[in-house]
Amino acid sequence: MSGLYGAVFHRSRASAYNAAIVVTVGATLGWRALSRGEDAVLLGCEIAVLLVLSIGAPIRINTMLHIVAADIARSDFDALTGLLNRSGFYRQTGRLIDQHAANDSGHFTIALLDIDRFKRLNDDRGHAAGDKALIDVGHALHDSAGPDAVVARSGGEEFLVADVSSSEQATCAARLCAAIVGTPHGITASVGSSATAINKLHNYDKTSVIEQMIAHADAAMYRAKAAGGNQHFRHRGPPL
Repeated sequence: MSGLYGAVFHRSRASAYNAAIVVTVGATLGWRALSRGEDAVLLGCEIAVLLVLSIGAPIRINTMLHIVAADIARSDFDALTGLLNRSGFYRQTGRLIDQHAANDSGHFTIALLDIDRFKRLNDDRGHAAGDKALIDVGHALHDSAGPDAVVARSGGEEFLVADVSSSEQATCAARLCAAIVGTPHGITASVGSSATAINKLHNYDKTSVIEQMIAHADAAMYRAKAAGGNQHFRHRGPPL
């Protein structure tokens, strides 16, 4: 049991404690068995089985858990841009809400960005150029968003940014638009956003909050796109 505890909870001290117990118990039982004149070969096999089950198995379990944890961590990231993917965005944004919802008076904002006429870029310059544009947009958004902002590529040419600011008006949407214009690809983006007071969110399910605010930001983004693109619209209705 001590070996399994050390393996599951990744405690090196617990694993060392378990190994010390196994060696002590094995040596004690082995000495008693030899003093009674038992078969030395059979005794050696029994001690070997004890060591394998009590020390080797927890080590293998620990290794497997480390591999699984690394796979889970990698699954939160988009392979092309290195940003978070949609599931990673939900997880990191939930943590952002937890950090600020209890005692912060600022506003929580989600912005959704869609690159304007991205299909034309792919058709005119090829998919390699489109991929390079997505990578550069990802870098630009990461550099221009706030230090605590959560930035993700949600799929295709759409990106999500979540942040907490001092007021509802203090959104970084204009800065995000300018950052995309500054990439060397001649592209622009339409941005929609939704904001709400962060201290209201502790009463709500975080996943539902994020989904609803993304839906509102998406509707505002389509208004910006219908107005010609390269601009920002903010959701005006009740945020939740």
